[in-house]
Amino acid sequence: MKSYTFITILLAIFFGIMAGLAGQIIGQYYFSHDLAGFSLSREFDLLEGRSNLIIRDPRKVVVSKDAKIEETKELIDRSFFKLFNLSSESDDYIVLDDYSALAMAVSSDGWLMAFLPPHLINYSQDEMLDNFKIVSSDRQIYSPTELHLFSKNDLNILFLKMKDLDNVNVLDVSKGSQLQSAQSLLTYKSENQLSLASLIDLGFSEHIFTSDSFNRNLSVNTQDDFSTDSFVFDLSGDFVGFLDSQGDFHDSSAIEMYWRSFLRDKEIKEPFLGIHYLNLSYIKFLENNYSRGAMIYGNQEFPAFIEDSPAAEAGLIESDVIVEIDGLPLNKDLDLADYILSLNPGDEILLDYYRQGEKDQVSIILQAK
Repeated sequence: MKSYTFITILLAIFFGIMAGLAGQIIGQYYFSHDLAGFSLSREFDLLEGRSNLIIRDPRKVVVSKDAKIEETKELIDRSFFKLFNLSSESDDYIVLDDYSALAMAVSSDGWLMAFLPPHLINYSQDEMLDNFKIVSSDRQIYSPTELHLFSKNDLNILFLKMKDLDNVNVLDVSKGSQLQSAQSLLTYKSENQLSLASLIDLGFSEHIFTSDSFNRNLSVNTQDDFSTDSFVFDLSGDFVGFLDSQGDFHDSSAIEMYWRSFLRDKEIKEPFLGIHYLNLSYIKFLENNYSRGAMIYGNQEFPAFIEDSPAAEAGLIESDVIVEIDGLPLNKDLDLADYILSLNPGDEILLDYYRQGEKDQVSIILQAK
């Protein structure tokens, strides 16, 4: 009798486990319509889909979309600081919501980056050092020991080195080439001003691309009126760009290049290849059959080679079709300019190209723009 009872218990446990597995399989199929990646610890992120749920291992927890956003906000908060101009403040206190700009950590050893409003850029460096203070999300106050101000693409970019600030959380960067139209985003103006937004892909600013700047024309659709002068993130907390006071979107590819160059050289040096081209992944050129690559091309407005072009000096000519850079194929997933922006002046690149049907290679050292 006892043996039958023991067998019955074993069968109950077995069928219970099988029922749990079947439930997970059915749940995965219902939410993702994909069983190929079945895993017992699979995380489903449905923020972009029809559900507002994230299922992290169905056996453990189900949390809402709002909880995921709150988690991302806490991550962002740790990397941001408020900049105050105390020349117009009381000596006794700081009004925490009355800050002049937000500053984002760009290095773990205390370098911050802020986009200054126009009324602050007329201060001398000594005045900035005397009057600027930084307050962290945990209300600690820091003073800058070094400042550098640059103007790039209608942005006033201030880099500040803070005294006694280290082990700072630096957020990851999502490149513009990785973004998708209608992707959900977050605009961040302070710990109290976080708003949902979405990406609008307006295509390309010109049919003829330049090798030395971001070519996609992106915009951000916000749900409120206070989202200008805001940093923009994806829902994982990766930095996507900056929305200026005019509502123009500045992609993270260029901004990260600015701070990467600054941290290396204490000045902004932009990589320069110096060509205009057609991206053959998007354009069918009538006189050849290439379906991908960067074809060097120019007209009266956009000459094939920009003055002092390293590409021209290396021997490339108009109509050459560059198909690979450093062994990576140029296609819809990798545009020539996106790759150039990830490099530094002085870096050497290897280009594979076709000229009148014959394949060749050339090495080029990028110059500073």
